[in-house]
Amino acid sequence: MAREKEKLKELAYTLIQIIPPGRVTYYESIARLLGTSPRAIGAIMRANDKPIIIPCHRVVRKSGDLGGYSLGGSSFKKRLLELEGVEFNGDKVASRYIVELEDLMDKGEIVAELEVVKSRRGHTLRVRLVE
Repeated sequence: MAREKEKLKELAYTLIQIIPPGRVTYYESIARLLGTSPRAIGAIMRANDKPIIIPCHRVVRKSGDLGGYSLGGSSFKKRLLELEGVEFNGDKVASRYIVELEDLMDKGEIVAELEVVKSRRGHTLRVRLVE
């Protein structure tokens, strides 16, 4: 079980690294790709011990609310996003900055094919760069 959780964590961290600066996605978007719950993704983001290298600040709630942030709280998360060019309506991310990971690939903003494969041994993330 611990190995499965570690693999899920690794996959989630890989996925958030493809979110470009100035864009955010939902906990739910990542959860759907990995076949888990948004709360599980939130717990994985909280455990991130490299929050700038692994940009968990680019993951928000479905409502556009920021959610928490392990390095300085939600006000610091908001500031990081503002530095990347994300705009807000009050404390919510403006909808034009929120993307589904699948949509990023469909629009050509990410030039990779992504496939999450489930097997008896757990999840495997296949990423193929497209030229």
